[in-house]
Amino acid sequence: MVYIEQPDGSEHQFLLTDPRQGTNPADPNSIGGNQDPAKVKRYASYIRFAYQTADKAVKQIADAAGHDSNVVVVSDHGFAPFHTSVNLTNILRNAGIDTGKVGVRTSGPAADIYVNLQNREFGGTVDLATYRALVAQITDAVKNAVDPNARFNYSLKDQRIFTVVETRPLQCDAGTGQCNSKTVGQD
Repeated sequence: MVYIEQPDGSEHQFLLTDPRQGTNPADPNSIGGNQDPAKVKRYASYIRFAYQTADKAVKQIADAAGHDSNVVVVSDHGFAPFHTSVNLTNILRNAGIDTGKVGVRTSGPAADIYVNLQNREFGGTVDLATYRALVAQITDAVKNAVDPNARFNYSLKDQRIFTVVETRPLQCDAGTGQCNSKTVGQD
C-alpha cells in the first residue's frame, strides 16, 4: 500500500478554481472579475503538476508490479473550492450574545456552538434558565445571519449564510443540555 501525498497536499493549498475564491485573503473584493489572473494561472499549474507527479508514480508502481498484477488507485476524499469564510463569533457578538458563555468549534463546513452549562462543562457558568434563553438567542442569530457583502452574495436563500441549523433538544430523560437527536450527538 502506498500513499501519494502530492494531489491532496497541493489541492489543500492551491485549489483556486471558483470565481468566488479570493486571490488575496486580506481583500474580500479579490473575487470574481477582481481575482488576480496570474495567481489563478500559477495555482492551476501547481495542481496540474501534482497530478502529473502522481500519475508518474502510479505508472512506476504498475511497471514494477508487472502485467500479471492489479494496481488499484483510490482517493481518501475529493475536493471542492473553499470560497467563503464566516466569523461565527462576530455573528454572535453582533446579536448581543456574550461569547464568553459559549465555545465555537468548526470543522470544514460545519460549526458547533457549545454553551458553557453548569454541571455539564468543567467550570460551567451558565445556569439552566439562562441556558434555555441563550440557546434560543443563538439559534435565532445563526438562522437569521445574512451575508453583509450583498454585492458578492453567494448564499442560497435570502442572503442567509447557513442553510441548516440544528439545536440540541432541550428536554429529555438525561436532563437539560444532555439530550441527543438523530442529528445531534453527545459530541
